[in-house]
Amino acid sequence: MQNIIKSLISRVNKLTTITPASINNIPIKVASKSVPLCDISSVTIINKALHVKVAEKDYIKPIENAIRAANLGLNPVLRENTLVLNIPKPSADQRKNLEKQIKQLAELSKGDIRQMRAKEMKKIKEKNKDLEKQMKDDVQKVTDEHVEQVDSFVKKVLKELQ
Repeated sequence: MQNIIKSLISRVNKLTTITPASINNIPIKVASKSVPLCDISSVTIINKALHVKVAEKDYIKPIENAIRAANLGLNPVLRENTLVLNIPKPSADQRKNLEKQIKQLAELSKGDIRQMRAKEMKKIKEKNKDLEKQMKDDVQKVTDEHVEQVDSFVKKVLKELQ
């Protein structure tokens, strides 16, 4: 069950944060072929902005165009051989959409937790008749704790979005 929560946290973080990994695989058209951004530049975070250090000046314009075309809401600004991408706060519509997606992910995670509970209950029923009630109560308690972890995580993330 803990893996389900870790997966939820990872998926929500991918939705709500822009990191170098978010843009590393953006395809860049260079010399009539497409290469990932990470092959022709290095991306770092400095002062809450992504900095794309370009290896060759000829690549600046194609990289800039590809980042704009990726529809991530990032607006590259050129400073020497580096494109600076200030990470904007999400708009009201984007926050509403993110909230909806996060709630859907949370419900899927809760469903997965409940499926695990059902499997464990079935195993208990098959194995040990004497301790069945106590073991079922223990499984339910663990399930409730994990569902509560999902709820509290989602509540925290949604509060941060506002």
